[in-house]
Amino acid sequence: MEDERVGQEFSVEKILDKRVRNGGVEYYLKWKGYPDSENTWEPQENLDCPDLIAEFENKRKRESQMKKQQQKKKERSKSTESLLSESEIKKESNPCSNSGEDQIIPMQKLRKEMEILEDTRARGFERNLKPDKIIGVTDEGESGDVLFLMTWKDCDEADLVPARLVNKRCPELVIEFYEFLSR
Repeated sequence: MEDERVGQEFSVEKILDKRVRNGGVEYYLKWKGYPDSENTWEPQENLDCPDLIAEFENKRKRESQMKKQQQKKKERSKSTESLLSESEIKKESNPCSNSGEDQIIPMQKLRKEMEILEDTRARGFERNLKPDKIIGVTDEGESGDVLFLMTWKDCDEADLVPARLVNKRCPELVIEFYEFLSR
């Protein structure tokens, strides 16, 4: 069978993997018309399939970027978990609700809401919204800063905002928040 292949031209169906060996790049190839057991590692310089190589490299790049985004998301989730040390938080009664009792929000629901909110859009005061209420606090900022979890008037989204900004722009909300916590 090996003798039959000499002089025969093979077509690459798909690039499956990449490695560097002895300083050279090699690709693991799936050959058209052959079973997976016939896949081989081939040096890049022996290949004549620039479109497949570009497609494979672009796919690897996208996967790498997605992994980085997922890692950042995991790191943000961990910081969100420390918003409060208890497993649930109390939220002041909603004036629109029929119940006059405080609502209990499980930490799991809060985490899910925070994941939805974590993207690249403008945050906090950058959105030119009027602050409504502070509903949580954490010390997990990028540089160890204290952050407030804030809601905004006429908006369903909450943001983590550095305490130094909140203290300057709406100190009355900070006082209200800490008074609520001390009850």
